[in-house]
Amino acid sequence: MMAAPNPETGSTGRFASGKLILRHFLPLLAPALTLVVVFAVVVLAFLVPLLEQNHLEQKFDLCRRMVESAMSNLESDRAEGMVAGRPLFEVQYRASERLRDLRFGGEGKDYYWIIGPDGRFLMHPYRPDLEGRDPEEVIGPDGEVLAGLIGKMQRAVEPGADGMLEYRWHWKDDLGRLVDKVSYVDRFESWGWIVGTGVYTDDVKAEVGVLRRRLILAEVIMAILGGGVALILSVRSVRLQRSEAAAHAQLAASEENLRITLQSIGDGVIATDTEGCVREMNAVAENLTGWSFAAARGRPLCEVFCVFDDQTEGLIPSPVDRVLVTGDVVTLSDRTLLVTRQGTRRRIADSGAPIRDRGGRIVGVVMVFRDVTEEHALQEQLRQVQKMEVIGQLAGGVAHDFNNMLAAIMGNAELLDLDLDQDSTLRPQVSMIINGTRRAADLTQKLLAFSRKGQLRATRLDVHQPIREAIALLQRSLDRNIRIETRFESAVGEIVGDPTLLQNAFLNLAVNARDAMPGGGILIFSTVDVVITQGAPETADVEPGHYVEVSASDTGVGMPPDVLDKVFEPFYTTKPVGKGTGLGLATVYGTVQEHRGAVRVSSRQGQGTTVRILLPRGGRIVPTEEPATATEIVKGQGLVLVVDDETLVLGMAEAQLRSLGYDVITASDGAEALEAYTEHGDRIAVVLLDLVMPVMGGRETMVRLREMDPDVRVVLTSGFDPQGTASDLSGLGASGFLAKPYRQAGLSQAIDAARGSRAT
Repeated sequence: MMAAPNPETGSTGRFASGKLILRHFLPLLAPALTLVVVFAVVVLAFLVPLLEQNHLEQKFDLCRRMVESAMSNLESDRAEGMVAGRPLFEVQYRASERLRDLRFGGEGKDYYWIIGPDGRFLMHPYRPDLEGRDPEEVIGPDGEVLAGLIGKMQRAVEPGADGMLEYRWHWKDDLGRLVDKVSYVDRFESWGWIVGTGVYTDDVKAEVGVLRRRLILAEVIMAILGGGVALILSVRSVRLQRSEAAAHAQLAASEENLRITLQSIGDGVIATDTEGCVREMNAVAENLTGWSFAAARGRPLCEVFCVFDDQTEGLIPSPVDRVLVTGDVVTLSDRTLLVTRQGTRRRIADSGAPIRDRGGRIVGVVMVFRDVTEEHALQEQLRQVQKMEVIGQLAGGVAHDFNNMLAAIMGNAELLDLDLDQDSTLRPQVSMIINGTRRAADLTQKLLAFSRKGQLRATRLDVHQPIREAIALLQRSLDRNIRIETRFESAVGEIVGDPTLLQNAFLNLAVNARDAMPGGGILIFSTVDVVITQGAPETADVEPGHYVEVSASDTGVGMPPDVLDKVFEPFYTTKPVGKGTGLGLATVYGTVQEHRGAVRVSSRQGQGTTVRILLPRGGRIVPTEEPATATEIVKGQGLVLVVDDETLVLGMAEAQLRSLGYDVITASDGAEALEAYTEHGDRIAVVLLDLVMPVMGGRETMVRLREMDPDVRVVLTSGFDPQGTASDLSGLGASGFLAKPYRQAGLSQAIDAARGSRAT
């Protein structure tokens, strides 16, 4: 029979068993419990606050780094815009829009905001309604005037401030939830912007709370605690690293964009550090300087960018020093020559500007330059053309006035000759006056040729023929030590021009070349076909098209630059007094211009001279008649109206016409001529009308006379016609043209021919 259980015995047994367990496991549990207690104290008293503080600092540091990354991007955008020459507002707009689109943080909802120099929000991705509004008139999420918060931000970026601030703001994109927020702000000095980003305190507390719970749980399960802590720290570290990596990636992308931009700019760009050593260089700069970036990196700018003054030949100091000292944009003069690594000289246009960091400190200099060699050559050609045009107008005016005086001298001398007895002792002197006047008239014809006021008699011809004729004429007086060679390579050689004028031009070139080789030498005439295209350096004074280029090259003494600039000017000569008039090359210039061509001269002292003439192929043939030399005096009757503003010419013409049997009335300008014709038109047989007069010129007077009487008979006369050649005057209804200075025989025949004609 079984015994009943003893309650005391059972209780004692269970207690004994518990004591046994405690006795066996207490040594094992005590260290664990101690470890748990110690760990709990460490965690709760030290580790949790330390981790919480560390977590906050990491968050704040992340905000600081993100803002610094944004400031770096803004500086890159500013430098890129400055190099590209874009307007400031466009650069700022692009930069702010780029920051507007950036999102980061665990939820991808963290963002940047920008406050402008005027204290207004310039950009706020979640509150675009605040952008541009007066902060004094806007209530913020905390119920206070927004200006208070913006004032805190402005004080946080003042010198000595740490950039951190705390305030109340709505929860991310939930405008109805108001929470605490801690942010970091900094000032982008170049534009006066305040850029900031921040974290929500509730976010941080929630994250720390999760961390605390996990740490408390780890008190019970040490292994899980260690692993959990390690995992949490690892996750947090990875997140931070990823955020930093993203910021660095954005910065690297900005730098890559800057590099791509530099390489795509059409001008040369070189960036230096504050020591003036090359830090960046694009492909255009490599091509212009002859230096590769690999070879130029780290070298002083003066070695890579070596510039001289083309007038003084002096070395120009590096502009980097001036930019670093003054902080201003520096522009070099238009006389700057860049000497490449290979020794080639290129004319450049250049400017240097400082590179500043976000604090406004100069951290380097950027040089932007371009090759303007061809552009400068075109400008020089244009300047020379304009100068010659002015000189041509002056020469034409001088020739006109001179011809008027010669007309008076020659006409009165002829009248005097007619009144003298055949055996008069004064007759030789009168003859000398007439001959001298004729020679002076030849001189004015050369001036008119230079000023292109003459009359071109154009015909189709082979340009080689007048060259051969000029050589044949020159060889009669040529020194035996001078050899003339021809190298005719033009396949066609056909142009439209005046063979006499061209022969005279080539003869003048040959004479000049002969005089430049007193000790002998070689003169080479050559021809070649060329095509001038739009934009070519030769287009400064000629139209694009097909040309024959005629070159005259000698091996003579050559010319210095100061002489070379004046060779085509009338009366300029380097020959001794009595050895030249200075009109030879001036006539060449006028002839070439009359043929719608261009002339170039290149020369160096001791190395000879080359004159290149461009003559257009093809063209319009102007039929003209060769003027006959009038020798027979034809007398007549009737009333002649003489119109001329020169009193001497007016008196001479009146005297000559009266000696021919005509009655004469005179007028000193177009208005008087119209009055005279109104009164005596029914009796006037011929009008002798000067083309160039003040107030009312000869052309306008001619038109008015034709309106009064369509059958009026007019003989036009002039020292030159500034608006066209004599061949164009028939369209006005003129009965003839008489060039000054004219002889009495020519005058008599012109008036007689007009009397027998009817104006059409």
